[in-house]
Amino acid sequence: TVTEAKEVLESLKEDQQEMIDLTNSLLLLSQYENISYSSNWPIVRIDEVIYDSIAAAQKTNEDININFEFTATPEKEAYLCIQGNEPLLRSAFRNIIKNAYKYSDNKSLTITMEAYANAVHIHFDNTGPTINAEDIDRLFLAFFRGTNAAQKKGFGLGLAIVKRNFDTI
Repeated sequence: TVTEAKEVLESLKEDQQEMIDLTNSLLLLSQYENISYSSNWPIVRIDEVIYDSIAAAQKTNEDININFEFTATPEKEAYLCIQGNEPLLRSAFRNIIKNAYKYSDNKSLTITMEAYANAVHIHFDNTGPTINAEDIDRLFLAFFRGTNAAQKKGFGLGLAIVKRNFDTI
């Protein structure tokens, strides 16, 4: 029937998107293995990268609720500037936001930032099941999925990409 055909096509479309996501993730992992820190990287405003990552997440997931706040107003605007690779930072933040959304029980997350003269601390918090203690050490391994991920779609590559990004930066 027409209804059944639409359901099959929708299922195929979802499968195709999953394969595209897997391929893109594998490409990112292989790309980031060849990138190392460079003292020539430009200065980027870390809060702007987060705002852009939030906007991208909201385009992809219309029902996502993200609250971004500073624990305190930075003493100087320069405290928000870091030397880094902006595409790597964007990729890392998008993956963290995606995971926080996916594993949240209310599709919400809070991002808080503290900016100091020599460090920037960024916290991503959501409500939802916590990760089992035995899974924590393996979370950043490619293709590892925690026991809390059994009912969620994914390949276990997001946090491996995040780790490689931050190891590089």
